[in-house]
Amino acid sequence: MSQKPTDGNESFGKKNRLLNDEELMTLFGVSKCSLYRWRKKEYLPFIKMGGTYYYSEKIINKMIEQQSHHNCIYRYKVKK
Repeated sequence: MSQKPTDGNESFGKKNRLLNDEELMTLFGVSKCSLYRWRKKEYLPFIKMGGTYYYSEKIINKMIEQQSHHNCIYRYKVKK
């Protein structure tokens, strides 16, 4: 029985992929200013590393799914 070789990071990359501002702007079709406002109003959960913002792909996918049900991204508020 042969197994597919992995590089050790394969499962991490699939489960915890992080998107940057450019990827999110393309995905949502919005400007960098919109992302700033969404972060400020806590509509987007994010982490900041070295001056760059990153967003969990899992959470963003949930937001997109919810947006399709509610037609509004603003209904997804970060829970503290």
